[in-house]
Amino acid sequence: GTTWLQEIVYGVVHDADMSSLEGGKQKATLPFMEMVVDAPWYNVNGLELLEKMPTTSPRVIKTHLKMEFFDRAFEQNVKIIVGVRNVKDVVVSYYYYY
Repeated sequence: GTTWLQEIVYGVVHDADMSSLEGGKQKATLPFMEMVVDAPWYNVNGLELLEKMPTTSPRVIKTHLKMEFFDRAFEQNVKIIVGVRNVKDVVVSYYYYY
């Protein structure tokens, strides 16, 4: 759900120009803040990707963290989109996924 919503937001922010996401560049262009994977075949650190992002606006960042972690963001001119799913949909998804 969050990846789908993130790509839609990215498209809206960038006037539907999704070319920067082609060729597997999604992880660097749309970082998942708390993702850390250190494996021989795949290595990614969300916080390192955030540090490498340009500081100019707009930026699109993905997270599953609660809004309480971002109290200071509300003091600035930051827009936050919250995606919520129906619990029945989540249960069915988990049943088939796991």
